[in-house]
Amino acid sequence: MTFLGLPPYYVDKGGSILTKTLQQKPDAVVNGLIENNKTLGTFLSSFSCVNSTPTGSIAGTIQIKAATNIRTFSFGSNTPVIVATFKGNGFQIAEADFENVTVTEEGGKTESGCTLFVNGLRLTSSTWVGSLTIACPSGLRLVIFGIFKGTFNVLRSVSCDSL
Repeated sequence: MTFLGLPPYYVDKGGSILTKTLQQKPDAVVNGLIENNKTLGTFLSSFSCVNSTPTGSIAGTIQIKAATNIRTFSFGSNTPVIVATFKGNGFQIAEADFENVTVTEEGGKTESGCTLFVNGLRLTSSTWVGSLTIACPSGLRLVIFGIFKGTFNVLRSVSCDSL
């Protein structure tokens, strides 16, 4: 996800370009595209532990093909509450849990206060296996899982939470 063409680690949490700060690169960049006969999902995310505090953002869309129509949802959050990454022994693994996720269904219905969980294991430089789950207070559940195409880079092993 970019803000005026800048990677998320160049923009402060408030999103103000006037108060941008150059921070370290994110501990993990996880971007995905997955498509099967019923679901199309895409998202961009980056997350880190900065002074033992989770930081980062995620945004994307999920399309679900139902029997008679296609439902499209967009989602986003910049409130990670747990970040955990591992890099070593040839493995790269990442997980981030986000709160205050906003989900908007095409056609106007918006839900806020949702929770999002994303996790994965890098397979190659352009594929990874994992899942993305969104749960909303209304009962709405969106789940995509399997082999994703996209960037999956872990810079270093970290673990932090704001709980």
